[in-house]
Amino acid sequence: MPYNNKTPFVAGSETSEEAAKSIDAGSIRSRVHKIIEDMDCLGATDEELERRLSMRHQTVSARRRELVLMGKAKDSGVKRRTTSGRKAVVWIACDEPPQVAHKAALSCPLCGGSGEVTNPYPLGAQPDLFGVTK
Repeated sequence: MPYNNKTPFVAGSETSEEAAKSIDAGSIRSRVHKIIEDMDCLGATDEELERRLSMRHQTVSARRRELVLMGKAKDSGVKRRTTSGRKAVVWIACDEPPQVAHKAALSCPLCGGSGEVTNPYPLGAQPDLFGVTK
């Protein structure tokens, strides 16, 4: 299902629903999009957008994700270092068909959305995640 132009909220959470209704997501989304467009091929990371707009990460990244789902922004394939020294995706403006929202649980290669990992491990030998050899 493509983005429905409604600010999402946590189902069953009265405060989350009230917060979603109280913000002007369209206006914020337009401001985020304008910055990404103005940056042209240089694009912008979420952190750069946050600093330019003087807004919290949750607000900016949610509006930027909506732009991605709407086909108005995309991952440039480039990463830039943030102030913490970590790499972050650089987002650029585009005009593409709307995307389908990602549902990780339904496409999980380990459980296929069931929540139970199949046996044998579907991706080959089970990785040693904690340095313990069996």
